[in-house]
Amino acid sequence: MSQLANNAQFIDESEARPLLLVGNPNVGKSLLFTRLTNRYVTVSNYPGTTVEMTTATALIGDERRSIIDTPGINSLLPQSQDEIVARDLLLREPNIDVMQVGDIANLRRTLLLALQLCEYEVPFALALNMADELRSVDDGPDPAALERVLGVPVVSVSALRRWNIGKLKQELGRSRRGTMTATYPPPIERGVAAVVATLKEHAPSLATRGVALSILAGDATLRPLIEASCPAPVGERLDAVRAAAQGQLARPIGVLISHVRVAAVDTLMATLRQAAAAGQDGLRDRIGRVCMHSIKGIPILIVVLAL
Repeated sequence: MSQLANNAQFIDESEARPLLLVGNPNVGKSLLFTRLTNRYVTVSNYPGTTVEMTTATALIGDERRSIIDTPGINSLLPQSQDEIVARDLLLREPNIDVMQVGDIANLRRTLLLALQLCEYEVPFALALNMADELRSVDDGPDPAALERVLGVPVVSVSALRRWNIGKLKQELGRSRRGTMTATYPPPIERGVAAVVATLKEHAPSLATRGVALSILAGDATLRPLIEASCPAPVGERLDAVRAAAQGQLARPIGVLISHVRVAAVDTLMATLRQAAAAGQDGLRDRIGRVCMHSIKGIPILIVVLAL
């Protein structure tokens, strides 16, 4: 096991574009990594940590990729070293895209993480693993409906049974930025706009909605990235934006962000259940309209402000 020299050299073969595997704990991500690579892997610690990362190269479509298996995470607002490492890889590795691995039987937590990937504006595809554990195909979510909601490729797979792995490899070539959104209270939305505008001027690679929300939530683990990319006064400006937004809200920003995300996913889950019960394309269209247009987030916002 080797300690890598620096973040920029984490991916050994620079000619192979990185593909980051991200997912909640215990979703079969490492087994799916094995199914994609079928070859010798390298296990190393992420620089400056004891977090193990597994890498291997594989042909995905007609492109050679460096595939990185990350530890299981629950959020991109980190509460652990594992989550910090996964978040930092998203922000530090150039030209990265992501394969999110989710448990098809635990869609709620999968969608909570998918929403954050959408907010971080990274290209990704979603693999709904453990499809073999469903009693029938009708018990699982409709991948086509989910694709309309998230705006990214969605494939049901079974890493254990090696089912649909070929299709997943094909769909990874279509990875793109997601379109699912959540609407936050106005002070937070204004704060997001101000943070993104500031970061665009000094650190464009960090200027995403997800990073802005984390800054407003008080994520101190982002500070090293910001200080490495921006002059000192920028950090002070971001602190002032956060303080101004918090001053207009009765509850901590981080708590409100969490509630909005949960409400957005619960609304989506309810609509998906209606679509599955009715089996009508018209309901699938309603899913897309609810989740892909920010004005539809207003009912979610009302629920949160009433808490």
